[in-house]
Amino acid sequence: MHKDWKISTEFVTASRFKKFASNHPREFASCGANLERLLADLQSGIPLSVLAQNLSFFRSEREGLYRIGQTKVPGAKESRLYLYPDEAGMMIYLLNIGTKESQRDDIASARKTIREIRR
Repeated sequence: MHKDWKISTEFVTASRFKKFASNHPREFASCGANLERLLADLQSGIPLSVLAQNLSFFRSEREGLYRIGQTKVPGAKESRLYLYPDEAGMMIYLLNIGTKESQRDDIASARKTIREIRR
C-alpha cells in the first residue's frame, strides 16, 4: 500500500541546519539518509508505531516529537534530527537539529513548535 507522505521544512531555521551541516557533515549526511529511510518505510505503509519500535535510529521524545540519530559514522558527534510526523496529514515536519549538548533546548523548542502546528 503506497501512502503519499511529504516533508515540510516550514519550521526549520535554515541557518542552524547549514551551520550543523558545515560543522558535522558526516553526521548531517547520516541523519539525512535515515530520514530518507523513514520516509520510504512510511510511504510503503508501515505504521509509525511499528517504525518507532523497529528502527534503531528513530525514537519518540514524547508529546508527538521524534528524533532521528546518526548511524554508521565512526567517531561521530552524537546528533539528532527532530521531527513531528503528522499521521493524519501524512506530513513530516522537520523542526530542529543538534547534538547531545543542545538536546534539552532542542526538545523544548521542538515541543513548542508542535503546539503551534497542532493549533
